This record gives sequence, C-alpha cells and structure tokens, in this order.
Amino acid sequence: MKAISLPNGIILTSGPTGSGKSTTLYSALTNLNKI
Repeated sequence: MKAISLPNGIILTSGPTGSGKSTTLYSALTNLNKI
C-alpha cells in the first residue's frame, strides 16, 4: 500500500473475472482516504 500514497504515478489492476480487482481498488481508495 506504500505505492498508493505516492503523489504521482499510476496503478494498473488487471486480471480475470473474480480475481479481486475491484476489492483491491476499493481497499486502496479506502486506505488513501484514511491518510
């Protein structure tokens, strides 16, 4: 989660259906909102 707090950059999530892409993004954004 260290990468999510950097001021610049892009995070790419990809994978097959059911692999946790949406859950990962939701978790990252929730973590970012806590900072």
